[in-house]
Amino acid sequence: MDMTPMIDIVFLLIAFFIFLLNFSEAEQDERVKLPKSELAIPTKVMPAEPLTLQVMADGTILFNGREYGNVDFPAVLGRECRLYEYKKITPDKVTVLIRGDHRANTGEILDLLEVCKRQGFENFLFIAISDGK
Repeated sequence: MDMTPMIDIVFLLIAFFIFLLNFSEAEQDERVKLPKSELAIPTKVMPAEPLTLQVMADGTILFNGREYGNVDFPAVLGRECRLYEYKKITPDKVTVLIRGDHRANTGEILDLLEVCKRQGFENFLFIAISDGK
């Protein structure tokens, strides 16, 4: 029996899973240290259309593995909205996951929220670590 097709399929599956793992790592940067909160509750269901935005301690916004400042991020978010429109998904169906560093200024997080609201996003989840109390 020829094993070549089965070996090819196994390698394709391995490559597929490696590709998926790289995307999940881009959404969780280790430089962002999440705040601890007694009120942090794990979500029961992951949103169907998540959009992960991360704010570092210095206010830099991380999105899709790249760093953006407050000035150039609205244009990047606008392009992302156009991609959702192309996929026939309205911004109100997208859930914005905000991972803010515990040392980031609250004003920078609020500015990011305002930029998202101007683009039509309505659903937000703030990611924190439960302190287990």
